Amino acid sequence: MKSKKVKKWFVHFPGDVYATEFFDCKSLQEVKDSARKFLGVSRLPKGTQILGNYNG
Repeated sequence: MKSKKVKKWFVHFPGDVYATEFFDCKSLQEVKDSARKFLGVSRLPKGTQILGNYNG
């Protein structure tokens, strides 16, 4: 049986030392929506970086 790899995205918010990990988001828009919900804001802060879609 094949193991299903989890899709992992890293989002680095301005002022943070480490990036926050988001799992199983299928698109960039879904990552942005999850990050906004995580922060409790309607727009992501200027300078937010979203680092690719890594399989880990």
